[in-house]
Amino acid sequence: MRCVIIVLVMVASALTFGWQPEVRLTNNSYPDYSYQGTQRRIVADTEGRVHVVWFAMNPQISTARLQVYYRRWYPEQGWTRDTMLSEDLLLMGTNSAFPSLAVDSAGAVYAVWTGASNENAGATVYLKRCIPTSSGNDGWEHLAQVLSVSPPTVQKDCPTVTTTPDGHVHVAWLEGTDVIYREWVDSTWEEPVRVPTGSFVASHPVIAGGRDNRVHLAWYGREGQTGYYRIFYKVRSGTNWSATEAVASTGRHQMYPSLAVNPLTNAPHVIWQAFPGTGTAGRIVHRWRSESGWRPADTLSERSDTQGQDFGQLVFTADGRGHAVWTGYSATAPTPAQVRYCERSVAGTWSAPVNLTDTTGAREWPSVAAGGGAAPDEVHAVWTDYRDGNAEIYFISTSIFAAVEERRPRAAQEAMEATIVRGVLNLRPGMSGDGSGAVLLDASGRKVMSLQPGANDVRSLAPGLYFVRFADCGRPTAGIKVVVAGRS
Repeated sequence: MRCVIIVLVMVASALTFGWQPEVRLTNNSYPDYSYQGTQRRIVADTEGRVHVVWFAMNPQISTARLQVYYRRWYPEQGWTRDTMLSEDLLLMGTNSAFPSLAVDSAGAVYAVWTGASNENAGATVYLKRCIPTSSGNDGWEHLAQVLSVSPPTVQKDCPTVTTTPDGHVHVAWLEGTDVIYREWVDSTWEEPVRVPTGSFVASHPVIAGGRDNRVHLAWYGREGQTGYYRIFYKVRSGTNWSATEAVASTGRHQMYPSLAVNPLTNAPHVIWQAFPGTGTAGRIVHRWRSESGWRPADTLSERSDTQGQDFGQLVFTADGRGHAVWTGYSATAPTPAQVRYCERSVAGTWSAPVNLTDTTGAREWPSVAAGGGAAPDEVHAVWTDYRDGNAEIYFISTSIFAAVEERRPRAAQEAMEATIVRGVLNLRPGMSGDGSGAVLLDASGRKVMSLQPGANDVRSLAPGLYFVRFADCGRPTAGIKVVVAGRS
């Protein structure tokens, strides 16, 4: 009797089991980028639609080759095609780059970016608002709004946007070495204000809104003309900004913060790239603030002096779990850098980091989002990837996404015939005829349960090694190992 045996390893650790194969979102002869800094470039709205933004350097556009692009995913339709979000500015000869996204509680999406007539793209801060439609990329305002008011000769960088439940929209950006903040209130933009940072130099600000309508701001900078960079923080309650607080003030350079608010506690959390007192390898460090002050720091990456970690991003899902992504090296992937992930449980324990990618070429600038609609606890991420010999945008998710195009196929021996997602073992239809011969075995070969094509509830199983066995399926014998994890 011929059979196919699939090996399933169930371990009680991070939610790594849900990550699906990567999806290549762009396929161009020119580079596509997902930066500047730790701005959020992917969000999910209240209907479960996923929105992604990036910028491209298209040499075919002679007047202004830097332009902002956008793509959307629908739960029932899959991915749309690329849309140039900055087309109205292109017609004016403006280069557009460095976009960031946010979504409000009503489902409206906001994109901010900077633009200029030259490729520095730092003369003006722009914003567009979108009320998503039921298909395609429609719903965006036709003309971008100008948010900055200072002369174009003043450099603008790192625009970042967030929303709060009271309907306000909050935008921050860097202007020279100052952090500028502007708020949308009752259909009107308030005048931009300079945030009193208290630091001599400020760089890469990030902003996040809480469910209590407080606005949190973090950045890195120096308190004097020289010295190491530190992470700083302020919070705005009502109309007042708090005093500046030092989140990270020891070691050498502490840079590139990412800021997120736990929806269950309204507590702000920050991750950043930290360089310890010795060595040259960066690490990913996390810290959060309770009502009484900043709690002790956690190191999310390995404490290695040779396996450096680049900065990433943090998000919380509706169930109170934290999710951090970044790029870096590990013992299993010493080169090149891979996209890495770890999860913070509701109880506050971080899982060990895992690699979400395992391929050639470099990766950088990952961004992460919590799910929306019927799947608020899902996680989605995008990044810039060079595996194809060109800078392209790649996507990964804990959901089962039906990509309309450009899904990168796995090698035949890696085909996922059976997967476990949130305690449900899914058998691909057609694996064993009518499925009557499929059984689940434990490590000793003892039958644990019979299986059917489609979904099988395995939440009651203890962590361990299991086998899916398809009897008399008429296919050559094969074995596939799948690493699966349960909630921490």
